Amino acid sequence: MNRVRILYCIDNFEPDGAQRQLVDLVRNIDQALYDISVYGIRSGSLRKEIEASGVPVDVIGKCGWWEFPLVVYKMLKYIRRKRPAILQSSLFYTNFISSLIGKLLRVPVVISVQHIMYEDNLSCWMKSFALVTTRLSDVTVTVFKKESIFNRRVHGIVSIPNGIDVRGFYIEIDRDELRKRYGFTHEDIILFSAGRLSPQKGHKYLIEAISILKRSCSQIRLLIAGDGDLRIQLEELVSHLGLSSNVIFLGRRQDMPLLYQLSDIFVLPSVYEGFGLVVAEAMASRTPVIATQAVSVTNLIEDNKTGFLVPVKDAVAIAEKVKWILEHPTLTQDVVDAGYKRVESSFSSELMAKRYMELYQELLSRKT
Repeated sequence: MNRVRILYCIDNFEPDGAQRQLVDLVRNIDQALYDISVYGIRSGSLRKEIEASGVPVDVIGKCGWWEFPLVVYKMLKYIRRKRPAILQSSLFYTNFISSLIGKLLRVPVVISVQHIMYEDNLSCWMKSFALVTTRLSDVTVTVFKKESIFNRRVHGIVSIPNGIDVRGFYIEIDRDELRKRYGFTHEDIILFSAGRLSPQKGHKYLIEAISILKRSCSQIRLLIAGDGDLRIQLEELVSHLGLSSNVIFLGRRQDMPLLYQLSDIFVLPSVYEGFGLVVAEAMASRTPVIATQAVSVTNLIEDNKTGFLVPVKDAVAIAEKVKWILEHPTLTQDVVDAGYKRVESSFSSELMAKRYMELYQELLSRKT
């Protein structure tokens, strides 16, 4: 039996949410049924993880978006040579280019994956590109259940939530020893947040919450994993608020499971999110989670049952919720246990891959 050829396309292989989802997806797709390969416009650290799973990866190289025609030309040549039965892309620019080329080359199945709510965050011309992408794709997969206003204009929308390797995040470990290893004491109250340093992620509100918490707890610590354009601005805010000993910028990290275990509370202060992958990871780590009521995070967290929700852009609410969690350890543990079960039953990477394979079979059957 001939395997179905799938080509996954993505902007880059940096360790961000969409890219990490691609890693988990290709690891769990049945390679006895599917012949998988991956193509990226720019490289990144996750390329090696995909290759380690036995999936070939090719990269255009260091192309800026001012070289758009060259990128399109190279992708056109590559996709024509690979002749996939299924062409699946992720992230805005790659979605547009891949859907365009897919239809031009008459690829049987073209799928674009939408990771954020487009209508709130794109300029007018980018919305036009997004609309073209959706019309050219056989299916647009959203990682959130709530359909966007933008997507209600067209048909072919399917929701497949992201998934994580649940077993890879909960580690039986001596937390006191772990804290010593990272330079903290058992008296430190450690908050952890992870994500790209951009306006979307709302880090300034979390930093302002630390300023509030410091008034009553000098041992409060905030670890922020990730990097981005706002780093200098956020570091200046930390200095201005006198929090240099309380807030630590970690940059990009490869030890995320240990950082979740190290922490007393994980906080996602995002202004908007498509899914909130780090929330699922923290829940799988059995770490208490505070998140904003940002789009699909509410599909992961039921307030006070599987996690804790606060309003968007509200530093005071974050600070108050941190205090509540610290004052109610038994009730918090009940929520943590329920959160773990929620992720394990509904958001595993195996289940995500199963849903994609069911979609592939359905779409291919329509073409025959």
